[in-house]
Amino acid sequence: MKASAPSLRIQSGIGLLLILSPFHSVLAAQTNHKPFAIKQAFEIKYGHAEHTPNWGRFSLDGRRVFLLWEKDVVVLEWRTKRKLATVSFAHLPCITTSSFNIQFIAGRDQLVALYCNVLYLLDSQSLVISREIFSAKQSEILEFVAAPNGKVVAVVTAPDRAAHSVTFLILDTVRWDVVAKWGVSRYASGLQFGPDSDLLAFEWSEDDGQKFTVRTGVEVRRVLTGELYSQWWRDHKDGYVYIGSPRWVPGFPNWVATDRSQSFAPFSIDIWDVHTGKHVRNIPYLEVFRESICFAPDWSYAVGSVADDPEDTRFTQEFLVWEPFSGKLFYQSPKRKYLFFDHLAFRLSGGAWAPRAVFYIVDISQDSKHLLVIKRKSIAVYKVE
Repeated sequence: MKASAPSLRIQSGIGLLLILSPFHSVLAAQTNHKPFAIKQAFEIKYGHAEHTPNWGRFSLDGRRVFLLWEKDVVVLEWRTKRKLATVSFAHLPCITTSSFNIQFIAGRDQLVALYCNVLYLLDSQSLVISREIFSAKQSEILEFVAAPNGKVVAVVTAPDRAAHSVTFLILDTVRWDVVAKWGVSRYASGLQFGPDSDLLAFEWSEDDGQKFTVRTGVEVRRVLTGELYSQWWRDHKDGYVYIGSPRWVPGFPNWVATDRSQSFAPFSIDIWDVHTGKHVRNIPYLEVFRESICFAPDWSYAVGSVADDPEDTRFTQEFLVWEPFSGKLFYQSPKRKYLFFDHLAFRLSGGAWAPRAVFYIVDISQDSKHLLVIKRKSIAVYKVE
């Protein structure tokens, strides 16, 4: 397939399609920011760190937050702090250590929860479990993701997490039948549907047989057939360069972004052409705690917590904000000077206590106006103004 120039669709009174090249033309259209601030709008404090939720997500409408513990889910109307519903999975049979996760079904008041290698369907308002929809009895569910159109859910299974091949199952969300099944001879993770729900992208890695990674890459396949659509990768023989989970760039259906981790280099993202697999651009960012970087759903900003500790700097702050297409820092939260007790706590904990361990951005609302944050002894919602 021939390469095509990146395009930007501009919606106005009449449809107008501009072909912009090179990449810098896109940056010029994306970097005009209004005054920006992030302020805390809500917080619930817990007496001990072990009581704090492990994870959380906004509802699709952004008015509720779903908080996950090891075996429980609680939904809150965060503006009023009112608990709307709760459900415990502790009474269900569990013979595995499969991770606990949830996915919302677009266009319906339903969510799917993964618990102990079984997928359950729940009402998203009451959290009542309506049925068991899938169980991987002879394998392990590694990951699952719901399509943007709400019509299918993709599930990845493997004999175990050390397997070198996986199976993809595509479930229909009406009858919950398996409508497609295909496999790949690599370990796959980081699933992302395309904007039209017809393509599925995922990251993969290869090792040398001795658990040393020699290549990482991304494959894009057609959802219902498993047909390979495009792929790209990097070899590690010339230095460690890790390609992370793919994400589609809003407004640019032919662009996919991946995180790049490279030894002794700042965090950065790569932009790829999904049709050709060709590299478009690398965008470096200031060094931050990699796992905490979140991109707003509309890509109006990227936010990450700061990776510093009392041994490396005199100050701490909660987060930095960048323009995603340029990597330019345009907002940062106020700095706080470390106190004597901060240094003492850091040293007594053997380095385990640090700001990055107590301020973790876990989700951004679909309208890009709110951040959900888990702290050491609380959860909070921050408003983007």
